[in-house]
Amino acid sequence: MLLVAILTSATQTQAWRAARAARGAFNGTRALLAADEALGRAIANWNPNAFANTGIGGRRQSAFRTAAGDDALVTVTRTAPLIAWLDAAATSNTPGAHGAATRGAARALFLRPALGPLTAALTALTPVDLTAGAQVSGIDIASAGDDCGPWRDTASIGGLLAHSATVAPDAIIVGAPPRLVPADRARLQVEFDRAWPDILARADRGAAPDTLARIPFTPEWRAVAWTSSSVLVAGDIAHRGTLVIDGDLVIRGRLRVVGILVVRGAIDARNGTLEVNGALVVNAPDARTSTFGGQATIRYAQCAEQRALATVARPTTSPFRLWADR
Repeated sequence: MLLVAILTSATQTQAWRAARAARGAFNGTRALLAADEALGRAIANWNPNAFANTGIGGRRQSAFRTAAGDDALVTVTRTAPLIAWLDAAATSNTPGAHGAATRGAARALFLRPALGPLTAALTALTPVDLTAGAQVSGIDIASAGDDCGPWRDTASIGGLLAHSATVAPDAIIVGAPPRLVPADRARLQVEFDRAWPDILARADRGAAPDTLARIPFTPEWRAVAWTSSSVLVAGDIAHRGTLVIDGDLVIRGRLRVVGILVVRGAIDARNGTLEVNGALVVNAPDARTSTFGGQATIRYAQCAEQRALATVARPTTSPFRLWADR
């Protein structure tokens, strides 16, 4: 009887240990699936403005409760202006295991902007008129103290890319030589028309603010779209991020943009101050001329441009194929 009791006890202990090991493996698999689910939910619920306001090397965290009831934490690290590294950690602790199991999964993401790569500080698919004193520069405004850090490409791009241009002798265009693209206009127009609905969909829509007001810069990078047949700027308005104008833009006061200004209409900046540090894209559907006066300054800034592009970008795993678990 003693021998039978010993054998029974040994068998029961072995079964108990096997059950604990199986339950531990189950918890590990469940935690790994929870981490992967958290990655998918973080990508599906992507917040472009939050990412745009994260500096290079900065991190932000989001907590998720999975469908199975497990807790997961996703850390998003901005490794480049348009690249993110997502690291998810999840814990599963169902009854019967010797302890909680924690697993992690990671993915690399590329932020694909609605706009294609810009090759000039001022891109105009319709004619432009640069009067005396207007300044367009494709030389990158690079600073070791800005948000993108010192280790990056600071090559200059074209100052002007336009369908046609009238340039006064006293107007200044620096950077790569200006390019006129009447032969490529149809292709560029197709690209702009394809991107335009995505730009509007990804920006916060609304009416233009009081044009007589003075609106200072805010620390937030965001995308804003103003829709009107004609937007008049008579005060001092400033924006950081992507500013989209669906209509004509008439400047009588001062408009300052750090990032990207996109106008689907004609620009009249003859009697006001226009300052763009980043890039400007203008396209009037009826091919009217946009005029820039002596107080218009458009300067290319790669860091500001790419941080603004992040506000109208969507995450994609392409061209990356990296998925890691631990």
